[in-house]
Amino acid sequence: MKKIILAVLATAAMGTTLTAPFMANAREVNLGRNTNISFLQARSSYDVFYKRDRFEGWRYYGSYSNKYTAKATVFRLEIQGFDAYYEHN
Repeated sequence: MKKIILAVLATAAMGTTLTAPFMANAREVNLGRNTNISFLQARSSYDVFYKRDRFEGWRYYGSYSNKYTAKATVFRLEIQGFDAYYEHN
């Protein structure tokens, strides 16, 4: 009887361990994106795009109401190691 109880407990412990989700060190990177979109930005805005290396596509970072803020954002992204540019809408 002890062998059966021990086998059941061992199986339950093993099953619990195998079904538990494994935590990865991967997590979403928060780059401080400007996610506030308004109709005022749509009239005259500057969109900033970035990418990590030449093999990935350009990603949208944010929209800014003036060129100087967009330039500062591009500069900050380049310091962090990204390729970045802005364009006028």
